[in-house]
Amino acid sequence: MRRLSRGLAVALVLAVTCAGAGAAKVRKAPGAPRLANACFALRSAETGQFVGPAGGVYRADQPIGVGFFWKPATLFSYLPSDQDGRLLAVRGDGSIGRAEAPGPATAWSVRHVGKRSVAVSFSADGRQLASSPSGDLTLVAARAGGTARLFTLVRTSGCTPFPEADVSAFGRPRRGQNRKGNVFGFADMHLHITANLRAGGAVLSGEPYDPYGITEALGHDADEHGPDGSDDITGNLLRTGLPFGTHDTHGWPTFAGWPVNDTITHQQTYYVWLKRNWMAGERLVVAQTVEDQSICEI
Repeated sequence: MRRLSRGLAVALVLAVTCAGAGAAKVRKAPGAPRLANACFALRSAETGQFVGPAGGVYRADQPIGVGFFWKPATLFSYLPSDQDGRLLAVRGDGSIGRAEAPGPATAWSVRHVGKRSVAVSFSADGRQLASSPSGDLTLVAARAGGTARLFTLVRTSGCTPFPEADVSAFGRPRRGQNRKGNVFGFADMHLHITANLRAGGAVLSGEPYDPYGITEALGHDADEHGPDGSDDITGNLLRTGLPFGTHDTHGWPTFAGWPVNDTITHQQTYYVWLKRNWMAGERLVVAQTVEDQSICEI
């Protein structure tokens, strides 16, 4: 079988991410408070009490504020999680429950309503979180009025941070420009940042970024390659010449199985690792994008 492949080198100048002269300002989400990676409790204007866990659901009748960690999912949405790591989620029946895994059902947007109150909206359809006088939480139409949909953000402590890779580096990053104003640093001339998209995304396990965090980006190899890696037929062929074989499927958080040097069917790049390289002086990455028509058709 004739293998069809093509490579396209895309230069990514990382220096634009640093704060420098003439750098463009990032557009703020309209009306959004400074929630990113911070610890805030939600107090209901309807009950005067706080939102907190009650078994498998959340209620707005807690006398003490339970902090939610507000992990950004996009520029306009968050994944609020409680101290047990459970997420504020909309269930299939419309009730507000506690979810273990992040996803579209756990994404929320926040905007100011007046000087002190906020509205918390379900990102999937725009409906707003609301509380009944007894403390039950539900969703109401986006344009609903009244105090039921209003909450106050109260800064607190004791939150459990959302799982994420750490840069594991400190110090002052290298300058992005030399004295002549030219981009200055070292370059990585061959890196497959988007290799997970190869063959329609059906071969490689893992992603360089996922809006729902590293647990989703680098934590589901068994779903792709089977619990013992035996479904990684392409990887086995390229590694040993035979379609049979197994491998450790543990990525995040132990990385016991991958990334590893002898595989090309697992994601080897994550955005936090690129950030660490930028801190060390990397200013140019040549991202090689490849595709194989024959493998894609298979």
